[in-house]
Amino acid sequence: TTTPLPTLPPVVKMKLTGKSNIAVQGSPQAWCDDADNIVSFRTAVATISGRPVAAVAATCRAQSGGRRLEQSDEPSEIQSEQPGRRLQGATVTLDYTIEVEVQQSQVATVGQNLIRTMKSVTPVQLQTAVVEALTQIAPAKAAVTTFTVASVETEARAALVDPTTDSEVGEVNEVGEVAVLPPPPSPTPSPSPSPTSPPSPSPTSRPSPSPSPVPAPVPTPSPAPSPAPVPASSPAPVPAPSPSPTPTATEVESESGSMQSCRVLAMTAIIGYVFLKL
Repeated sequence: TTTPLPTLPPVVKMKLTGKSNIAVQGSPQAWCDDADNIVSFRTAVATISGRPVAAVAATCRAQSGGRRLEQSDEPSEIQSEQPGRRLQGATVTLDYTIEVEVQQSQVATVGQNLIRTMKSVTPVQLQTAVVEALTQIAPAKAAVTTFTVASVETEARAALVDPTTDSEVGEVNEVGEVAVLPPPPSPTPSPSPSPTSPPSPSPTSRPSPSPSPVPAPVPTPSPAPSPAPVPASSPAPVPAPSPSPTPTATEVESESGSMQSCRVLAMTAIIGYVFLKL
């Protein structure tokens, strides 16, 4: 099977990021904490890019460093209380993001124009736009606040984000080339064993308890083999005399009759012998 090429969603969010370093007079952190300065910077970026202010986000970071003023014969780039003096070493960095929703068919054109526009901005152009925006928001601050846009940097690519998942799905560069990221592999679910319902016991019989596991026998060391005992010689057994049979009643009566006959014959013989002697 052929894997289909990844495509962009019908509508994507295009995010272009950049940053600008600005030299400020006074405390850099105080300059960052002033909301009018941040709104003026966002308005300037929106005006240059041709996008609404709501499409631009900006964060300000105060940079550490010494604060040194040097005399200059050149006029300052904007009005200040001390003309001809330029602040050195105290700077702030503003990171900005331009985010717009674009149709899939317009990604290449919109991305190319937006990147090229912001990359062509010079520090002088950005500062002029910031001063004009600050004049509209807080005219008094625009007249007394001294700052100088030192540099402007813009990425050469804009990220393309799926608005439904808020995940990056591709990018477009300054020449209009669009690259689509492959979708992340979906995790393979591990097969789960199918649940088996236990058999329901019959109403007349109760389930017999399962036998408890029999522990395995512990092997015991076998004793050393002992010599077999020699049997002692014993006399042959003498057979016991068998008892004489007990005579029955008939045999006893017959024997008594025989003895009486013998006695009669003996008496007759004796009497005959006596008569013969006489």
